[in-house]
Amino acid sequence: EAQREVSRLRMVVRKKDAEAYELTEQLNESSEDNKRLRDNCEALENEVTSLKEERSILEDKCANTAQKLSESQRNNTQLQASLDSSEQYEKELEATTSVMERDHKNTV
Repeated sequence: EAQREVSRLRMVVRKKDAEAYELTEQLNESSEDNKRLRDNCEALENEVTSLKEERSILEDKCANTAQKLSESQRNNTQLQASLDSSEQYEKELEATTSVMERDHKNTV
């Protein structure tokens, strides 16, 4: 009877050893998964940081471009005003020249 009990207990121990081995394997796999997930998370955090820095640079460039555009539009407005003034002066000059030519013909 005692021999059967010892055999039974040995079988229970082997079964528990097998369960412990399986649980250890699962724990190791889980630890490896956790490490991969931590590494992936760190890589993603680094990428987010990099993207934020890039976004900041692009926002600065955009602001500078908007400022240059505004200055360019002001310059264009000034140039258009100068052109309009020059065209008006040219018309007045042509009118004066025409009057002077007519007066010259009339006096000759």
